[in-house]
Amino acid sequence: KKEEAAVKAAEEKPSGVEPLEEKVSKSPLYREAENFLKEARTLPQNYFTIQILIACQEETILKLKKEYPDLNFWYIPINFKGRSCYKLFYEKFGSKEEAEKARAGLPSKLLEGKPQIVSFSKALQSSP
Repeated sequence: KKEEAAVKAAEEKPSGVEPLEEKVSKSPLYREAENFLKEARTLPQNYFTIQILIACQEETILKLKKEYPDLNFWYIPINFKGRSCYKLFYEKFGSKEEAEKARAGLPSKLLEGKPQIVSFSKALQSSP
């Protein structure tokens, strides 16, 4: 019985300690990402967007939002190689041509990462 009690105690999470996944899912950025995902699912799947990057640290997205406050970024939560991450996109477009024109006007720093134009159906893949 002592062994069973020891195993049970070891399996219980210590009080006051939350797994990282729970902390991430409660963050304001994660909640925003969930809202963006809900909105994106209501739009036509043949719309286009520009995928800027995949970020596994919230600071990356927060820094870009601060550096480029006038750009209409949106992001969704994804599981990337077993990690909780985000896909960061720029704007929403009714055609691929509109997206190509907008991509050409992005700041050079963002173009260095070779942002990809993707349909909404592709953009939403791998999202929870």
